[in-house]
Amino acid sequence: MKKSKVALAIILAVVLILICISVPTASWFTRPYPAAGSVEESQAEGEMMKLNAKNKYVGYNGYDVTISTASSSDGTNNSYTTPVTNSAGLSVDLDDSTTYVPCFEKKYFCTTITNNSGTDQNVSLYASELTIPADTNGKLALGVNEPTRSYRDYTSLTKKKYNVYKNYDKRIYFQTANVAGWGYPHDIYVTFGYEYGTDSRKMNYIKDDTSYGRIFYADIPYSANNVYFTSSGWMNSGNNGGADNTMHSKTVSIDGSLNSVLQSKLFRIKNETDGYDNNYRKVIVEDFNGASIAQYYNDITLATNANFNATTDLQYHPNATVKYYSSDSNVFTVGETTGQLQGVGAGTATLYTTVFCNAYGDYIQKETTVTVTSNNSYIFNDVPIVKNLLIPGAAGSNQNNPANVVKVYWYILNISESSSLRYEIDQIYLGP
Repeated sequence: MKKSKVALAIILAVVLILICISVPTASWFTRPYPAAGSVEESQAEGEMMKLNAKNKYVGYNGYDVTISTASSSDGTNNSYTTPVTNSAGLSVDLDDSTTYVPCFEKKYFCTTITNNSGTDQNVSLYASELTIPADTNGKLALGVNEPTRSYRDYTSLTKKKYNVYKNYDKRIYFQTANVAGWGYPHDIYVTFGYEYGTDSRKMNYIKDDTSYGRIFYADIPYSANNVYFTSSGWMNSGNNGGADNTMHSKTVSIDGSLNSVLQSKLFRIKNETDGYDNNYRKVIVEDFNGASIAQYYNDITLATNANFNATTDLQYHPNATVKYYSSDSNVFTVGETTGQLQGVGAGTATLYTTVFCNAYGDYIQKETTVTVTSNNSYIFNDVPIVKNLLIPGAAGSNQNNPANVVKVYWYILNISESSSLRYEIDQIYLGP
């Protein structure tokens, strides 16, 4: 059985090699190849990239390096004959429904870069502004055929997009229970063991409670597996218990039931020792409806007049109160209790998601960057077409293919199966 499998693998490998030899190479790209027997063919560099040759990089200073762009109807060799001098030549008018790029078709361009500075320079070619409508417009990709090959699909970038982040801290609460050595004006600290060792944090004072003393909270890592509490007298003394042995609590192990970012816990020190070592006070643990948030939005992008539900992926304590605020209502508005966003105008603002502890009034607040695009269109600035091309400074002896001239063949592709494509490119420019 094993020999037959080996023989079958060898046969399949031979068949694959024969197919590769006999069938033209397939790719995503349509690239202009030089005509057979032409000067261009004899000088063609094939797939060799003029990118940082031998790790050589020369800064671009912008002097005496020029570009010119032409378009082609079909992308075939020597067909780039229509000069492109403005945005209209680079674009398909967003306001003209009669012109468009059909499904799976391309608009072809060739940008010629000439370096007359006399010194080698590394340059990059950019589209200063690419605009794509946010309606049922086709799906756009920008690709390069030569001197290198690249391909970027902008479709996913033109949808309402967002990133959801996890919160890796959990909030715990502590009450001093009027135990001697834990009252005012001492600061309270929580020390915890977790995956990276041991750390200590000063707890935040909330208020005084007549029954259970001062109330504090702190955010500790989700992975914390034990905690103990100390007051400032012990922390400053640098020894176990300091002058007052009641100022150090018993260490409490955090088991699976406690180790959840969505479960707030209340730790309360007791006015009694652990029975074995009088230096350590007992601590009891209770479930508590505190402030907690396990998952939230880090950034959201939507179009003007578009809506977004900021509650969908939010995870917080089920008994907490959540409110939402916008830093700039000229960019987006949000329902304070519903979390429904609506894009108002182009710009960037901050969404504040605030989870309140109903019992004590403390809260956890997360900030989300909200970007709203203008005119129901998605606008991308400084879009790279090709980066870090090494353009020699010397023209060389072959004037039919001078060394200081590099041609970049690039295209816009409609990758939609059903929708026509309209878009706008403001201009093409060189940069570092």
